[in-house]
Amino acid sequence: MSYNKLFLGIVFPVMLFAQYAKELPQDTLAVVGTHVITAKDFLERFELMPWPKKDMASRIEVTKEEFLQSLIAEKLLAYESAEQNLDQDSATKDMQYKLERLFVRDELYKREVLPKIEVSPKEIREGLKRYAWQLDVEVLGIVAKADGDLLYKKVKNSKDKEAVLNKYKDSLYVILDTIQLNFGTKDLSLEEAAYSLPLRELSKPINSLAYNNWIMIRVLNKYTNQQYVNLSGPDQITKVQKMIAGRKEDSLATKEFASVTGMQRAEAKPEMFFMLAETVYTWMTSDTDAYRNKNLFYFPPAKLPPLQASFHQYLDSVFILNASGNMMLKEVLIGLENNNIVFPSLKKEIIFGILNNNIKTVIQNELLAREGFKKNLQHSENVHHDIATWMDSRRAVLLMSKIYDTIQVTNEMIEAEYLKDPTRYGATVLVKLKEILVDTLPTALAVKEKILSGEDFSKLARKYSQRKEWAKNGGESPLIDVSQWGDLGLHAASAKLDTIVGPFIVKGGFTIFKVLERKIIDDSLRKNFTETRNTIYAKLLTKQRTEVMNRYIGTLAKKYGVSMNNNNLRSTHTTTTSMFTWRYIGFGGRIVAVPNVLSQTGWVNEWRKQILLNQ
Repeated sequence: MSYNKLFLGIVFPVMLFAQYAKELPQDTLAVVGTHVITAKDFLERFELMPWPKKDMASRIEVTKEEFLQSLIAEKLLAYESAEQNLDQDSATKDMQYKLERLFVRDELYKREVLPKIEVSPKEIREGLKRYAWQLDVEVLGIVAKADGDLLYKKVKNSKDKEAVLNKYKDSLYVILDTIQLNFGTKDLSLEEAAYSLPLRELSKPINSLAYNNWIMIRVLNKYTNQQYVNLSGPDQITKVQKMIAGRKEDSLATKEFASVTGMQRAEAKPEMFFMLAETVYTWMTSDTDAYRNKNLFYFPPAKLPPLQASFHQYLDSVFILNASGNMMLKEVLIGLENNNIVFPSLKKEIIFGILNNNIKTVIQNELLAREGFKKNLQHSENVHHDIATWMDSRRAVLLMSKIYDTIQVTNEMIEAEYLKDPTRYGATVLVKLKEILVDTLPTALAVKEKILSGEDFSKLARKYSQRKEWAKNGGESPLIDVSQWGDLGLHAASAKLDTIVGPFIVKGGFTIFKVLERKIIDDSLRKNFTETRNTIYAKLLTKQRTEVMNRYIGTLAKKYGVSMNNNNLRSTHTTTTSMFTWRYIGFGGRIVAVPNVLSQTGWVNEWRKQILLNQ
């Protein structure tokens, strides 16, 4: 096999998907700086991605408010990130280059393929007739159309058709398969023949897409399609209409694809292809487990940036020669990030061949994108919106990462956090208390007032405390294990020494106490403190990041200006289904439907505080 030339003249049919949606409402939910967040913007993100507690119908209005606040936070961070020029790094520019081509290609599909799909009433009527039936079909394999024509003629002219079929079995044909056939199959020629045949009759030769060869068929049985029966009349019509539209979409997409790529010829520089393919082969065979998933081997998109780095001196070199414009190696590698590169084995010739096919797909996609650029689709509202959505998400993440890099958790901070409640991490904490336990809250408050005014704690304990065994000793306890004393132990574990605290409600009433002595027994824990240290580190880091980001975003809200319309938000109807969704791109491929929104809600309180301080 030769890998240095990639020809684009052959078009293989592929299953394509289109997304149809009703026009979404345009009510304004928020204004961030000069940017308006509409109900359409909100629903696009909210409905197409998972979100915490979205499935809890009882709190859906709260969930919607939290999501809108998070969308606002993303936009604020994106504004500031752009102002700081954080989006000028090479990875972000590569991302924008890739997204622009992806969405221009998708827009070309929406304009050149989808509007041409028309389903006539006659087609629907014929489709309903076929949809009502399911067929058992026997598939006969033939070597060539001439053999099929001969067999068809002999069977047609015979009175005993079964005898003729038996006579020429294994000479003119073989039985390949017996299949269940329903209306809507992608193999239109097979379907047309099957639904027009009487039972047990032999078809003429069919050039089958499904079998990639000439076949003949017989319908062995015909019975009611239960899927059809279970649908109402309108649903049957809708189902058939979608099936026919999907089939026409495939056909139109194939024609449009051919008209753009046509017989254009692309030639890869052989020395560069072999260098690239050898590198991929070496990486995968040197660590097979890193690429294996069950019985297949994947070269994930995450490996393409390192591949770029290893070819940094060649990135701006011409890799693909094409009359409409050459492609640099970097452009091809960026394009490969959209592909799902899978190898059935790690044989060298297979890796080279599949990589060759994937590069061919990149070139095809580039030619389609260039056609879109010729039509100025990069300036269309849809493309502009899609790119802005993804790039704002990227800018927000870049700024968050920059801020996170400034946050540190020291050993002193970890130790202080540990000492607040060592029992949480497995240490034994012993305390000696001086306590007064009373029946009611008013009594507890009155006793505390007496203590604070200077009356003797011990005398008051002997007089009022319901914990008699301690009251005899002026309210003093022995050393007790806080883990054995419920709420009293919980409060005592972290209370300051020699400080009156309470009243707290505990078992037996209301307590007022002070800690006289505290001992921490953690010798065994300290010997292997790494896991505990890591746990506390992660906790403190998360806490600090949250607090810092809340303050920072609150400041940005004041800087750029924010307003929210909660009435419009409440009137924006949503589902309560939390799901992960793919977006299928015209002419093939898919991406995550929308970028993930990070939960950011605490900034609202910080923003309001800053507004109050400046009034």
